[in-house]
Amino acid sequence: MMKNEAFLSLKKRLFEKLYSFLNDPQRDAVFSVNGNLLVLAGAGSGKTTVLVNRIAQILLYGDAYNDNNVKPEWLGEMPEMERLLKSGTTEEIREYLKKFAVSVPRPYNILCLTFTNKAAKEFKERLEKLLGESAGDIWAGTFHSICVRILRREIDKIGYATGFAIYDEDDSKKLINECMKELKIDDETLNVKFVRNEISRAKESFMLPDTYGATVGFDYRKKLVHQIYEKYQQGLKKADALDFDDLILQTIILFSTHPEVLFKNKDQLRYILADEYQDTNRSQSLLIEMIGADRGNICVVGDDDQSIYSFRGANVENILDFDNNFDGVKTIRLEQNYRSTKNILGAANAVIANNVGRKGKTLWTGGDEGTKVIVKKHYTQSEEATYLMNIIRHRV
Repeated sequence: MMKNEAFLSLKKRLFEKLYSFLNDPQRDAVFSVNGNLLVLAGAGSGKTTVLVNRIAQILLYGDAYNDNNVKPEWLGEMPEMERLLKSGTTEEIREYLKKFAVSVPRPYNILCLTFTNKAAKEFKERLEKLLGESAGDIWAGTFHSICVRILRREIDKIGYATGFAIYDEDDSKKLINECMKELKIDDETLNVKFVRNEISRAKESFMLPDTYGATVGFDYRKKLVHQIYEKYQQGLKKADALDFDDLILQTIILFSTHPEVLFKNKDQLRYILADEYQDTNRSQSLLIEMIGADRGNICVVGDDDQSIYSFRGANVENILDFDNNFDGVKTIRLEQNYRSTKNILGAANAVIANNVGRKGKTLWTGGDEGTKVIVKKHYTQSEEATYLMNIIRHRV
């Protein structure tokens, strides 16, 4: 028994040495492979590094760090483990630890959801450096690109061609304009941009025309939007087209009406990681829930104090209520900042401490005090911009 404990201790110390460039909470997140995980990542706290290394940990070693099983032949490895602890290189340790891997999934079992194509590209490039070509098989992309990937294979089951068109903003406005003309609603009564935004918000909240219509009450303008929304969806269907918001909406409808399609995707996508979770809307959180809730391996990363996109449908409650909506959630706070000085963080902490309904965290840094924060009041944004430009000109 003593030998088993010594072996397990050596194994953990080797993993900790492999990730010695991470701080303690970051390592905790990387080693928390199974179960639902909420990572509250403050600004400049290295969340991308954590996500990339957590995916690499899952694909190279599975849950080896936490596994307490000991095979008899492993006990003979202890002298080599001690040598690696003293003088082993990172590459030697990375390769050596693979012999203790447990239940390692395939790259296509990983779903990594980002908010921009640029972020998805960065994830893939950094993962390729750790994993090689197999990183290309990871399902990493924006919510919309992942949904396109699913719909191109299965959307015919809900009455669209798999070669469906994707309407951009101009296409959508043109179709809305045609619908308004058919309904004899002019631009003076309703602005096309307002109608498009209202339909977009409805879709982001997973509200189909009938559901939206039930919420408008006595609001005359929204009653007209409801009529346009119905005709707009009919026009999209007739053209075998989806708008940007439909990509998520129709994926949820596909999953809801064809459980065999949902099961196939749930069976494949066993680990879900979602970045910037504070910026997700109702449809996006519902999509994550449908794919990952039963398996219980959802990891969301975000910062409730950086939620600024409610005007475009983001719902900060998604991150605030994550530990209530999913079972057995482990919460890790990344509070060490690697980007800013102590004075900047002190000012930031003083401001965000006033936020209502936050999870709570305190950013800190081991860096310098830095220069003091300047507080300058201006009457207009133009005055503010001019002031900043003059400072930049002077200093650069």
